[in-house]
Amino acid sequence: ASLTHEVLRVQKYNECVLESICDGIVSIDNDGTVVKVNKAAGKMLHLDNPQEIIGHDMEFVFSAENDWVLDAINWVFESGKTRTLQNMQLKIPHEASMNINATVSPLTDEDFQQIGCIVQIEDVTRERKLHGTLTRYMSQDLAEELLRNDEHAGDAKLHNATALYSSIYAFNSITKGIGPTQTVELLNEYFERMTGCVFDHNGSLDKFIGDAIMANFGIPTNTLKDPDNAIQAAIQMQQELKKLNKKRIENGDIPLKVGIGISTGEVVSGNIGSLKRMDYT
Repeated sequence: ASLTHEVLRVQKYNECVLESICDGIVSIDNDGTVVKVNKAAGKMLHLDNPQEIIGHDMEFVFSAENDWVLDAINWVFESGKTRTLQNMQLKIPHEASMNINATVSPLTDEDFQQIGCIVQIEDVTRERKLHGTLTRYMSQDLAEELLRNDEHAGDAKLHNATALYSSIYAFNSITKGIGPTQTVELLNEYFERMTGCVFDHNGSLDKFIGDAIMANFGIPTNTLKDPDNAIQAAIQMQQELKKLNKKRIENGDIPLKVGIGISTGEVVSGNIGSLKRMDYT
């Protein structure tokens, strides 16, 4: 009786561990049959009752639209090695697809004989959405670095950084002659060209102020190349401005004149605002 009680206790303990894991866990035996599934996996797969897929073939769980999961599982069965896949699309019928990181690992017994595999699913949909938002303000490399170190990303910090400011001369006079609709079109095209120059040289966009651009080099992480990167970005901005003005002149529009200022020194970065609205600057 004591032995039975201990076995049940250990079994219950293992079940609690499985259910406490935030990532989705699906175990599959050598026949490709689902043996275990935790609540997190059930939630990701949009199952009302996760236990309902136990005993089903893995192809029932991972439909044709998720063939990459089946390929990974079969690869692990054949090789006996772990396979990790990052930023994959998990498609659920009649539901929005998810961005996930998946790890498929061989499952072995006490004699190190393979008896199946474990599929671990990490939901990174929020991170990918945040990454998409960040890349509208900075380069891909900077966005990924900020996400890797985002625990205190919004805290006020001192940086040695380089700031770049640019503005269009006599912009108010130009807008009076073209009206609000064309003003928006002009700014969108101008900003598209100019911010591309900033991102090309590892800068980040702080904000637009009317027709002005405020960009930073060295936030969130500074390097010795930040001042040079800012200068190179300014040179590229002038080159892009020439291309834009050539197009404007051909269309009979007034060419733009832009001033650019660069300053290097100690700055403070962090979230500024209220609990209802914050800006990182």
